[in-house]
Amino acid sequence: MNTVSVAENKTEKDYLAKVNFWMLLLCLVHIPFIMGIAYTFNTGVLSAMLVGALISVGPFTSYVANKSSRMTSIILGIAFMGFSALLIHHARGMIEMHFHIFAFLAILIVFANPWVIVAAAATIAVHHVSFYFLLPTSVFNYQATFGIVVVHALFVVFETIPAIIISNSFKKYIIAQGSIVKNLDILSEKILTSAEEAAFSGASLSQNAKDQSSALHSTVSAIEEVNAMIHRSVENANKSQIVSNSSKNSADQGKSSVTKMIDSITEISQCNNQMTNQFNDLNMQLSEIVKIISEIGTKTKVINEIVFQTKLLSFNASVEAARAGENGKGFAVVAEEIGNLATMSGKASQEINILLDGSIKKVENIVGESKIKITALNQTTQEKIKSGSTTAIECQDSLDLIVSNVKEAIALMNDINNSAKEQLKGVDDISRAMKKLNDVTLQNTQAADLSADASNELKEQAMGIKEVVQNLLKAAN
Repeated sequence: MNTVSVAENKTEKDYLAKVNFWMLLLCLVHIPFIMGIAYTFNTGVLSAMLVGALISVGPFTSYVANKSSRMTSIILGIAFMGFSALLIHHARGMIEMHFHIFAFLAILIVFANPWVIVAAAATIAVHHVSFYFLLPTSVFNYQATFGIVVVHALFVVFETIPAIIISNSFKKYIIAQGSIVKNLDILSEKILTSAEEAAFSGASLSQNAKDQSSALHSTVSAIEEVNAMIHRSVENANKSQIVSNSSKNSADQGKSSVTKMIDSITEISQCNNQMTNQFNDLNMQLSEIVKIISEIGTKTKVINEIVFQTKLLSFNASVEAARAGENGKGFAVVAEEIGNLATMSGKASQEINILLDGSIKKVENIVGESKIKITALNQTTQEKIKSGSTTAIECQDSLDLIVSNVKEAIALMNDINNSAKEQLKGVDDISRAMKKLNDVTLQNTQAADLSADASNELKEQAMGIKEVVQNLLKAAN
């Protein structure tokens, strides 16, 4: 870059733009001031105005072209020395007006550009030397020697050297100030952005920690409910185990009762068989009675034959008695009585035959009916016994299956009970761990709140730094 014409940073540009503006105004103010001096010393107001305007054309044009240019500052420095020469000229070389040179050489330090002072010092030196030879009265109001010009030049040099040093230092200060302020501005922006991000992150962390704490609290509550449910499940499992054991005992008792019932049905069947055998024996005895009655009937037939023979003998006796006459009357009476007895015996025998025939028929009917009824009853009883026995066996099989299922259910209940106890232990461990995690989360929430507060405080401090940097920027500008 051209170190003479181009500013190195924005701060210097802004500074030169303002300094050039105010120094241009100060330069323009010289025109009416010098016109007043010209009027006082009667050295030509119009010429003072025209020359002053001519001197102002250069800095004004340069300022319009580039108000923050260093060249504009150099031209302004030369113009100020031109106004110093014009002022001395219209004051008729008044020695006191030379102080304007020294005053403005010092004021030119404000440009923070050593070249402005060098240019101004060179300009005034050329003016003094040239006008000393061309128009001495324009420089001094007395008969001055060239040595006086040299003395003035030495004083200008003595002021110019420290002014250049100070101006150079001031330039470095302006450049450094711009760099520092710019870096502070960037740093404050970064700090503010980081503080805002930290505040946002802290707020998010705090909110997330609160949400996590709330969710964890809900989880702990749910685990406690699950724990209570598992406790109830364990209790119910224990109760179910007790009920299952009781059911098993009842099933065993039912099985025993069914076994006894089967034994009783078997005994009933045996008794029924015995009763059938007794009925068969009774039928056999009745058959024997019928046989005996039949034999009695047979014997009665024999008696009937005897009666018939007796009647026949009685008739023959009566015939023989009749033949005997009087001698046979007693025998006839006996024969008649025997005949009567035989008749009576015959009637009795017939009646006995009738009774025996009726008895035989009745006994045979009774035996036949009894045999049919007993056979039917025995068959029905056998069917009922068989059905009862089958039902009892089925009941026994069902009870065996129930007992087996109850045993399996008891085994499963034992497994469930053991699993529930293991689950209960695990849930208790989880519950304790969740409570510890809940405590840690609460601590994290508190830490997140503190972090959010610290982030907000850091944000406020960063905003304070930003405000200070803005003030520095305003002060620098």
